[in-house]
Amino acid sequence: MDHKLAFRNQVSRALTLPLPYAERLKPGKDIRPIPAAVLVLLGWMTAAEQTGATEPAVLITRRTEFVETHKGQMAFPGGVIEPEDANPIAAALRETREEVGVDAVALEVLGTLPALFTLTGYTIEPAVGILNSPVESVPLKISQDEIAETFWVPLSLFSKPGIYKKEELSAGQRRYPIHVYQVHGQRIWGATGAILKNLLDRLT
Repeated sequence: MDHKLAFRNQVSRALTLPLPYAERLKPGKDIRPIPAAVLVLLGWMTAAEQTGATEPAVLITRRTEFVETHKGQMAFPGGVIEPEDANPIAAALRETREEVGVDAVALEVLGTLPALFTLTGYTIEPAVGILNSPVESVPLKISQDEIAETFWVPLSLFSKPGIYKKEELSAGQRRYPIHVYQVHGQRIWGATGAILKNLLDRLT
């Protein structure tokens, strides 16, 4: 079987596994979270260490200082689910087109990850998709107001020594673990770190 098809099938199967987020804060009875959606966009990029070889990568963006929330943070393309969105996947695809210029026809949605509640009052529904073409042939057209930078990060990088660590975050009287990745001089953490960790755990 072609290695790209094998990886696609691996991701599709992995998304069906019953793997919840561990030790996450849950919304109180008086809290009505804001529904949001993100797209974990995968693609094949040229491997840095092997001539002619390709490897799977994930798209990470850095938000600008102009956005209302999570200023300057590393994130997946996404945002609040709007009334016109048919479902969370439609919202994730719309936000991806608006933020980085990738249309839905350029990718295949493989499934979803569990919804995630955040300390900032959102419930995030992550969709997972993969580009139909290599990342080098899909130019990104970023929204200057929302996105400062974009990075295609090889999945293999996340397993290298010194990239990942677990920290703790205080919320009221409790402390919660957070997953942190240091990539390209940037800190991936919070909801993005939790979603990324959940996906990577499914693929190992």
